[in-house]
Amino acid sequence: MKRNVLAVAVVSFACLIATTGCITTTIVPPRPSGDDVPVFVTDYSRHSSILLPAPQGHYVAYAFGDFNWFALSHTRASDAVHAVFWSPGATLGRRQLKLKDDDLDAVVKETDAETVIQFKAPRAKVNALMHKLDDHYFAQHGTVTYNPASGMWFVRSREPYNGCHNCNHLTARWLRALGCEVHGTAMFSKFRISPRR
Repeated sequence: MKRNVLAVAVVSFACLIATTGCITTTIVPPRPSGDDVPVFVTDYSRHSSILLPAPQGHYVAYAFGDFNWFALSHTRASDAVHAVFWSPGATLGRRQLKLKDDDLDAVVKETDAETVIQFKAPRAKVNALMHKLDDHYFAQHGTVTYNPASGMWFVRSREPYNGCHNCNHLTARWLRALGCEVHGTAMFSKFRISPRR
């Protein structure tokens, strides 16, 4: 009986997302400010994250997800259904990377992402977002756990996690905080860049 309920839930969710329209989400970068820095968006097929340049010279990658799936690597099919419909809690992941600002191939190699998007955003907005995310992260530092599969350190997040509030929705929110326009549902990790007209 439980398997039948899970199967119905999966099929229902698939039908729901199939009716949401185009799966691609479009990013329109901010207008040049005169003091802009590079930002990367990474796509791992189903999951996305954002990389922000720190004043110290490295990049910080931030990622959001279901705690059991993402932080603990509980990744069976039943775990996926649980994460989408009955997540017991979310996580915010963080790690530092040494990257070259203009070498997308190096970013792909370092992060193991399927695709990487780069654009520039105002330094002040980048610093403000990084400060906000770090405040959230370090406030939960007592819950930290390391996952060697992703190379990230994860903490419990106060944000809810579900199919309609997943990692890609958070990536879209972070992009808007940087001054980007984001068009589309952001249900999936298929972000693309579009020049500002």
